[in-house]
Amino acid sequence: MPGTSTHRVRTVLGRSAGWLVVGLSTLYAVIAVGMAVTELLALLGAAPDAKPRVVPPLFVPHALTGAVALVTGAVPLQLGRPSSSGHARAHRTIGCCYLAAAWTTSVAGAATAVVFDVGVAGQPGSPSGPRRGSPRPPSRCGTSGPAACARTATG
Repeated sequence: MPGTSTHRVRTVLGRSAGWLVVGLSTLYAVIAVGMAVTELLALLGAAPDAKPRVVPPLFVPHALTGAVALVTGAVPLQLGRPSSSGHARAHRTIGCCYLAAAWTTSVAGAATAVVFDVGVAGQPGSPSGPRRGSPRPPSRCGTSGPAACARTATG
């Protein structure tokens, strides 16, 4: 019933959870922008200490448009239905930005996953898990196991 204290508690909890999702999405978007800027600086040679990724020209737009998609997707969901024609226009504009950003980030992410060693789950057209008898994927450190990889990392 709308007037009960239980309804008010649920409403407050629901709104708080929604804004928590918006906050976490925004935080992740800020982290993605930071990674994209670092990658771009490494690509331009301005940050010699930064370790570049496998496909930086694809990762930068993936991270930047992913950040836009996170924010433009989370905020309108929390704000709800537009109440006036001006809000409806803004809602449509934000929706168009979300669609463009989500499409771009997914295409750039898929292209990056094809080149990047992400394992079986990240490869297009492959099964969701390894098959019995399938060869083991190569180790990232170029050796044959975790112990050798740890030895390589420690010197």
